[in-house]
Amino acid sequence: MTPELLTDLDSRQSASRSWFPPHLKTRPVLCDAVALPASTDEAAALVAWAQAQGKTIRAVGGGSGTQEQLPVDIALDTAGLTELTWSEADLTVTVGAGVTIGSMEEQLARHGYTLGQVLGSANLATVGGCIATDAYGLFSGRYGSFRECVLAQETIGGITLAATLKMHPQPEARAWAVFDFDDLTDACDALRLIHRCDARPALGRITSPPAPSPGRSSLAGKGGMRVVLAFEGDELVQTGHFQLAYAVCQQLGGVAGDPDDGERWLESRQKSDLWSANAHPETFADFVRIKCSWSTLTATYERLQSTLEGRTASLSLEVAHPTPHGAAIELAFTVHGDERRYRELSGAILSA
Repeated sequence: MTPELLTDLDSRQSASRSWFPPHLKTRPVLCDAVALPASTDEAAALVAWAQAQGKTIRAVGGGSGTQEQLPVDIALDTAGLTELTWSEADLTVTVGAGVTIGSMEEQLARHGYTLGQVLGSANLATVGGCIATDAYGLFSGRYGSFRECVLAQETIGGITLAATLKMHPQPEARAWAVFDFDDLTDACDALRLIHRCDARPALGRITSPPAPSPGRSSLAGKGGMRVVLAFEGDELVQTGHFQLAYAVCQQLGGVAGDPDDGERWLESRQKSDLWSANAHPETFADFVRIKCSWSTLTATYERLQSTLEGRTASLSLEVAHPTPHGAAIELAFTVHGDERRYRELSGAILSA
């Protein structure tokens, strides 16, 4: 039986939504038709039908990803796959692929639980999209990447329709530590040793120190780098890990800063809106995450910094999601000009 498909232009444009800058501005990659299944059974039947007909099909979530899309015959819009149930007995939540992370966290929080995935795009990003891209929340040190939260999936043809995820009681406590180091190498050494000592911060970040407020010193503008750490959990475990990380940073020459700067950094990240720059016709904004081993991270960071110097309207480089073996460089930038200049800059980032 042929499923109901929408072929009007508005539906096709809506289902082709994406934050990939060229698509967002002028060139969405349109599908031929759109399906809006209201249940996982309907979605599974649709995918099976499309495969039997030799048609290409792609799931569509909130469009918060920035990957360039290829044209397909059918877009499976997951907006109707919004089932959500949880079990306090085994600390799991089972959700449809179309549930947004923000909606899920809001419902879990009412009952004292969390998935722990703090995403800047939480009100757009869907469960299916986060599994497909293996999204990382800010507190990945405690909660892992999104795929690490997945206990089971209902899939067909490579498309996730629903998933059972691991949830956690909301943490009893959160403590911040902030240390300024002379340079990136020292900051990376501290973050690497903290993880190899199994101190396990929920959040570990290396960023440039902010400009100092009156009466306070800072390494901003002097080549210095700031390590921001957050620890979550029950009071006893959190305190032990906090003290171990604190000792490592001091031993490597870190200068302790105001712990409240950690909260301020988090508030700033949650309020930032990189993508709004794409509303301007001659501005392109994008985000790139590059995973590195500890042995290659500093050199990669410095190559990126050198490659992009003077070529962007704004640029943010941070080291994020550390593990005992490496970390990621997160790069957010805006560039003024046309699509050609944006693609040249994107190519330079990949080459670096």
